[in-house]
Amino acid sequence: MLGLTLGEMTGVTKIILPSKCVVLILICFLGLTGCATQETGRQAEVPIFATAGNYVFAGGSRSWSTSGAFQFRSLTGYPPIECSGQYVDRAALLAEFTCSNGVTGSIHINPETKLTGSGSGESLLGPIELVFGYSVNSVNRRLKLPPGKKLIRNQYGNVALINID
Repeated sequence: MLGLTLGEMTGVTKIILPSKCVVLILICFLGLTGCATQETGRQAEVPIFATAGNYVFAGGSRSWSTSGAFQFRSLTGYPPIECSGQYVDRAALLAEFTCSNGVTGSIHINPETKLTGSGSGESLLGPIELVFGYSVNSVNRRLKLPPGKKLIRNQYGNVALINID
């Protein structure tokens, strides 16, 4: 059974979801931006970081030439919220997602390169902003995080949100 391993893509956690169960969310930004080509059948993976309401999320995206999926997990709040999704309209660069707490939303994707970009949209948690394909240090400059917070990659290679005050 083919599955996505979030920890292998981002170092955040080990969540394995069968690919046929991975429903709606953030993109496969890669599929949207064309980095996976039909001629070669290659797949690409990139990290995803997002904010919605008081939540900060980290995860990953995997895409192929004709489809793509993504998943992310909250770094704030307890219990953690896990979300997954896929792009639903390749031409309009639109992705939809569903979370473990029942929250749903949609995101309009703005690719910057074949492997990087941003997006914004609406969710039941509030407006959602995301970036994909960037290092943790770059995400700190590109994504509006809660005041006094910063993303780091800890000694184990996992992404963490820390206080900087």
